[in-house]
Amino acid sequence: MYKVKHIGIISSTFIDGVKEIRELEAECESKMSYFRENERVVAERVHAICEG
Repeated sequence: MYKVKHIGIISSTFIDGVKEIRELEAECESKMSYFRENERVVAERVHAICEG
């Protein structure tokens, strides 16, 4: 059977990858919240125009 000799390298690479994914998720969330807020504002203004 094959024995992994560099488990520390594999482990640190995995952890670094998870950290990068979490950072990317946070960045995406901040940008998505901008678009959700923008969509809400536009909907309110359109609603106000249609009622007015």
